[in-house]
Amino acid sequence: MSRKNANPLQNKAIIFMACLGILALIAVSLYKSTPEIPAVQVWKNSGYNPQIAEAISEGSIRDLLNRVRDPEVDLTVPELGLIYKTTIEGSKVHLLMTLTTPSCPWSSQLLEDIRKSIFLSKDVSELKITITFDPPWTINRIDPAAMNRLKGGTIPGAGGGSAL
Repeated sequence: MSRKNANPLQNKAIIFMACLGILALIAVSLYKSTPEIPAVQVWKNSGYNPQIAEAISEGSIRDLLNRVRDPEVDLTVPELGLIYKTTIEGSKVHLLMTLTTPSCPWSSQLLEDIRKSIFLSKDVSELKITITFDPPWTINRIDPAAMNRLKGGTIPGAGGGSAL
């Protein structure tokens, strides 16, 4: 039977299956190109000196995190709502955080910037970052004031009238 004489429903089914196959190939390609980020990373601060270290607070950690900006939208990590939980045990800091997407091309740079910023405090001996995507990040996590700046185009690189 020639394709010309085939049932129109069969033609649609063939096209649909071809599209699914293409989407599967794209998904596999994206998955394989995504940088592998360990779910948990731990760093020791070489500048930590327990004899002069003082107690650290969640506020001081937040101040340090406010120095770290996402390179694409120029918002800080707290403004984006990437930090789900901060735990401080003595001189050790544990961050439970997410990324805007599991395939974030800036993930390694963002984590390195967080490490450098937190270790500006000589009171932190160790930083542990656990990455989670449960719950997944959405734009609803962005701080309302930062969202207004994004919408108004007052953030460099964000442009006015963004779709956010």
